[in-house]
Amino acid sequence: MLFELSRSDLFKNAGETPYEFLIRIEKNMPEIAAEARVITESFCEVKYAETALGPENMRILRICVEILKQKKKKSAPFIGRPS
Repeated sequence: MLFELSRSDLFKNAGETPYEFLIRIEKNMPEIAAEARVITESFCEVKYAETALGPENMRILRICVEILKQKKKKSAPFIGRPS
């Protein structure tokens, strides 16, 4: 998620918690807020609660990542000339 968002010039700041970053995503890119929330919550579960994600959660997470990529591409401003 961080890589994909960096391609839209949205970076997580040093010292910013995952949930603080999520708030900025929701404000700046509301079209991907739901997917970003699922990804962030899954990350926090694994990282901080040390909980393994089951197969169904992994499936949902993969779907959210793909949706995030597609929505982000559609919302990115057009750069360059149309062909």
